[in-house]
Amino acid sequence: NKGIPFLPFAPLGVIGAAAATVLSRCQRFDFKRIDNSDIAKRLLYVAQCENISLTAEAANLIAVLSDGGLRDALSILDQ
Repeated sequence: NKGIPFLPFAPLGVIGAAAATVLSRCQRFDFKRIDNSDIAKRLLYVAQCENISLTAEAANLIAVLSDGGLRDALSILDQ
């Protein structure tokens, strides 16, 4: 924390270079929502593998409720 007080008094070039270095070392992931049809297909596959009775209508409803998140859909199926 001793390095923090000098930042307001550091030249702009030093702060800009430090910020550019930090940004260049960060990974950025752009996630998109998964289509409901893909989620429903995956839910039916998981249900079949786990010997769970699941209709296509129920899989579609879970897909809509999960709002594009497969992990959320699997959590709902698990409940």
